[in-house]
Amino acid sequence: MEETATSILQGADGVSNQRAKLSLNMSKKNPNESPSTDASGSTHDQVAQLRTLAHDLSNALESILQASYLLGQATLDENSQRWAGVIEKSSAQAAKINRELRRTLRSMSEE
Repeated sequence: MEETATSILQGADGVSNQRAKLSLNMSKKNPNESPSTDASGSTHDQVAQLRTLAHDLSNALESILQASYLLGQATLDENSQRWAGVIEKSSAQAAKINRELRRTLRSMSEE
């Protein structure tokens, strides 16, 4: 199915079902227990769920970055050019933050 701007804005079909299942309970039963050694394995599961969400966010950000680039190639009036610049700068910053988040989650998975 070809995606249009309308379908992108109206639907979240591409978002993982993990988002709906994600329930983070960051409070620990035993404050002396290390997060990486949670006896139930829930911390490991939470990291895996967060990695899935971060991956989904990467996909969404990639679409925004590509659309922003294409918008920047269009002939726009001065005001629209400023808004396109804001979108480009903000989406690039969000992508950078997401890469750092994914790096951190990856290192947590390796522990």
